[in-house]
Amino acid sequence: MKKMKLAVFFAALVSVLSFSSCLDTNSESAYDGIVLVTVTGDEFLGYKLYADGGGILVPTAANMKQFGDWSKVKRAQVAFKHLDEVLPEPSENTQYKVEIVSAAPLHGGANMINTTRDVEAADTLYKNQDPVIDFYGGVIIYKGYITFSPQLNYNSSSPFYFNMSYREEDIVDNEKLTLTFHYDNGESDSYNSTRALCSFPFSSELYSHFSETDSIDVVLRAMQDRGGENYVKKEVRMATKDFRAPYGY
Repeated sequence: MKKMKLAVFFAALVSVLSFSSCLDTNSESAYDGIVLVTVTGDEFLGYKLYADGGGILVPTAANMKQFGDWSKVKRAQVAFKHLDEVLPEPSENTQYKVEIVSAAPLHGGANMINTTRDVEAADTLYKNQDPVIDFYGGVIIYKGYITFSPQLNYNSSSPFYFNMSYREEDIVDNEKLTLTFHYDNGESDSYNSTRALCSFPFSSELYSHFSETDSIDVVLRAMQDRGGENYVKKEVRMATKDFRAPYGY
């Protein structure tokens, strides 16, 4: 079956930014912190990096340019050094002047797919998916994104595809949302285990479904066997305000 262009090609994301190989992780002065961020702005207006959990990192455009083309990157993991002589009081919207010392994009990034409406997408996603071993660690939901770390087998000679979907029956008004993570590594068997770090933006329609409540339960699931009978699942409580991405997105 033909691969859908909605799927995210792993290699394309990896080539967008280069991770700094010269970062000395054994040096106390190498960096002040490592965070997951949502990237806003551009090289002309400047960048603001919204850190998961609060805080806004503000590097210079020249500093960002050292790591390649950010125009197609919305989520990344960055290591940084503070430039403020005196750090401001921390809050969700506190801005910090920083120098980025390393950066790597997160996998995923494609829009969530409503497979009740898009039957062709549903057929492709469910028939082509490969098993996910487990979800490593927790699930983070913050400012318009869900971020998680799937453990999976892969074949390095085949492209990787990641997608996220939901169905109409997965939306329970004011209570619960179920999301399905899809992984496709081609037709060959995969035996090498690895962990990825994935992040997907919420569909804009979801906010309206849950706008009358402050928080809901989100279930993240992925197929755990080729028969599609069993799913690995993680459940987390989210604030409905976190369906929305930062201003400037």
